[in-house]
Amino acid sequence: MRDFRSTRLLVGVMAAGALLVGCGDDTIDAALEVEPATVEFRALLEPWHEDLGVDPVLGDALPAGGIESAYAHFADRWTISLTLHAGSPGIDDFNGLAGDCFALTPRCPVGLIAIVVDGTVVSAPTVNAPTFDRDQITISGSFTEDEANALAASIRAGANG
Repeated sequence: MRDFRSTRLLVGVMAAGALLVGCGDDTIDAALEVEPATVEFRALLEPWHEDLGVDPVLGDALPAGGIESAYAHFADRWTISLTLHAGSPGIDDFNGLAGDCFALTPRCPVGLIAIVVDGTVVSAPTVNAPTFDRDQITISGSFTEDEANALAASIRAGANG
């Protein structure tokens, strides 16, 4: 079970300029191996724990169609590189939400962007920078090769779904 308050995904800029979304004990549900109908980015509006038996309180979804590509690769660990389209829908919308999460505004009061696949929160990264380059977003954690490939495939399928 994941606790998004203690399993914090951190967003930062790596030395090479890539955005790093990292996690201590991230796991990907087996259901992600099935191609999803939707992938959304939403603000998490309240602290939430999967074990509470209640759904997370999420903000509005960013406009659909913003994802250009996603793929898994190995550097020093398995990661997923994500590229968003220029403008809107795409990086402009994402950066608007990231800025609100970084500043802890009422739109994103807990500073987490939930990645929602077919209605299920699969990651909720803590945002620690207000803006990002559209082709430098990397999701990393303690993924196995299969988990990283499944998450990348889910994001791609949802982007094209």
